[in-house]
Amino acid sequence: AWIEHANAADVVKESVTQWLGAHVTSLEASHVLAGWLDFSREPNLIDRYVRGWLPNHAKAFEEGSYVLRTWLRAGGDPAFGLPYVLEWLSIHGEVPDAQFVLAAWLKAKNNPHPLKDSVSKWLHHHGADVEASHVIGPWLDGGGEYSVVSQSAIPWANRYGAAFEAWHVLVACLRAKGACGVFEVPATKWLTLHADTLPAAHLLSAWLKLGLEPRKIALFVERWLGAHTSRYRASNVISAWIDARGILATVREPMLRWLAGRQPSDNTSWVLVSWLRAGGAREDVARYVESYLANGDNQKSVAALRSSWANRSQQAPPFRRPC
Repeated sequence: AWIEHANAADVVKESVTQWLGAHVTSLEASHVLAGWLDFSREPNLIDRYVRGWLPNHAKAFEEGSYVLRTWLRAGGDPAFGLPYVLEWLSIHGEVPDAQFVLAAWLKAKNNPHPLKDSVSKWLHHHGADVEASHVIGPWLDGGGEYSVVSQSAIPWANRYGAAFEAWHVLVACLRAKGACGVFEVPATKWLTLHADTLPAAHLLSAWLKLGLEPRKIALFVERWLGAHTSRYRASNVISAWIDARGILATVREPMLRWLAGRQPSDNTSWVLVSWLRAGGAREDVARYVESYLANGDNQKSVAALRSSWANRSQQAPPFRRPC
């Protein structure tokens, strides 16, 4: 309880290590270990105690899951932890709560492939549940093969993809190699409902960067920029639209408003280079180009912008649409 109290972890640090030194082999030590990992700013302080506890109790359903999850989220060593994660999953991998252990491993950006069979087994039993998003999204974000989750991801997106919280799974599915175009319909349904929200930028950028047809989301891009043009990261949507060879007039006014509110930065140079290479009117951006060339401190960005401005023939090659 003291560990979970705001700012109290430092007060009980010595008591925690003393208690763990005497009781680390007990099953009940899981509460102290996981509590410290969840609420302390010093996870490494008890790393050796976690390493002493896991060989004895990693397979325990509740306690093993709790310690493994919190330790992985705190940056625990995946090489040491993997055998215990696999041991736990071999016993409990079909239960709904196995999603939390799978997600903890995947969200920690560890190699997803050792968990391939466990992910497949869990989705076989629970892929139709709304909670499957906690496994599908992190698996794809971590570089896992689309084929492992495809039979669950498509029906999941069709059933639950309109919910606001589904955006991160839809982005992962759009980006997945081998899923080209499969998620256009659920992505469009989501954007119809949520294009004004900030996370829609991730979906719009993913759509455009993957080569899906820009005209199909033109209205959503306009809606998003109408609500968020002042934001720093509006450059991601603007640049993605231009680079995908969307109609320049769609983003011209929002782009100019965005540039007018910015100091010279790498983000402004990317937008300017995209505009010039796509054949945008130089007079529209002349003063922003001049400002960046005079004040920009990234020499590579300065060189790219100067080249794009000076050499009109050096336009970007035609955009290749993999989809």
